[in-house]
Amino acid sequence: MIVKHLTDNPGKPTPTRKRPWTKTLLTIVFASVPSIIVIGFISHIIYLMARYNREISQGIRRSRSFLVDQIIFESGVVMMAAFIGSTSFEMASHIIQNENFFGLISLAIFLAVPTLVTIVVTFIITGLTLRYVEVNSTGFTFRNKLGRTRNFSFNDVGGYHFRPFVLGKYGPPPGGHLQFVDTTGRQLFEVQIRSTSRPDQVGQYAMFWTLQGRWPQHGNNMDEQVLASYTSDAMISFFKPYSSYTPSQNPHPI
Repeated sequence: MIVKHLTDNPGKPTPTRKRPWTKTLLTIVFASVPSIIVIGFISHIIYLMARYNREISQGIRRSRSFLVDQIIFESGVVMMAAFIGSTSFEMASHIIQNENFFGLISLAIFLAVPTLVTIVVTFIITGLTLRYVEVNSTGFTFRNKLGRTRNFSFNDVGGYHFRPFVLGKYGPPPGGHLQFVDTTGRQLFEVQIRSTSRPDQVGQYAMFWTLQGRWPQHGNNMDEQVLASYTSDAMISFFKPYSSYTPSQNPHPI
């Protein structure tokens, strides 16, 4: 008697099972996006800290966005991305294991929203990273959020306006925005004066200009000593809310 196995059916091909590595690959793909975001932002934080120390050691006088604020902001993005990454990894493992393709589409939509938000946040952080105002021997170099630079001589500056920070829940924080204008009143650039361990060097130059009636001479030891005495707290006390200064209106320094 001949025994015929059920699988010996020449008319129907033997069904193949999905290989385990395929499921693993799909899971990794869906969980990799948040992981890449986390690694990218952590690398950027390390870069910001290294750049900050390098500019101090080389004596580069640049006014940038505050490092602490950027680190706190980007750390929040990292924690959010890490949470989404762990959640999406568990969801992807469960969905792919059960071959629930509708759930796979839902997971893709779930990841699309934070990914778009991260792209927008990345553009904002890139702008904050690129922007600076640098003081040199002849004037100022301003680089905007798109990376374009413009040079202004000291003679191009016609004055400045100072406005305090917006009122918060517990009152306005000390400091504010120092806006430089040309002789026609058109804005050239703007820096922030805040209570920090490293005073804003553009603000120091503005304070020197107001009190001494001239701009500091680059490399002059006496001028450097005067600039060093202008701490951030001294500048906050000096620049009054909504105050302005133009040499034509105030030819005699304070």
